[in-house]
Amino acid sequence: MRGNGQSGTAHDFFCFNAAGAVWNGAAFVAWSDGDYVSYRIAATQVGTSGRFTATAPAGTASYELRVRDATLADSYVVWAGDGPRETLTVVEDTESALTVDKS
Repeated sequence: MRGNGQSGTAHDFFCFNAAGAVWNGAAFVAWSDGDYVSYRIAATQVGTSGRFTATAPAGTASYELRVRDATLADSYVVWAGDGPRETLTVVEDTESALTVDKS
């Protein structure tokens, strides 16, 4: 996974499966605000670029990158993506297509 955020600020990824359940570190479960902290997957910043990465658990269909805070109310989404890695398809002509991996 990758996402862009605020350099020098701690961020976390939150992963969701196709049914909308969130990863809690062991399994995909129904979201509960009180369990917010257990859903965090620490994001690692690449240098001072503001680009953050982490490894998505198997079964991830979408994810969010949030600024880390102690409570859900003070955390906010800065990036969202589909799948464990985002892809962009560029069609050059009607006979061929090229897939570009943006991760």
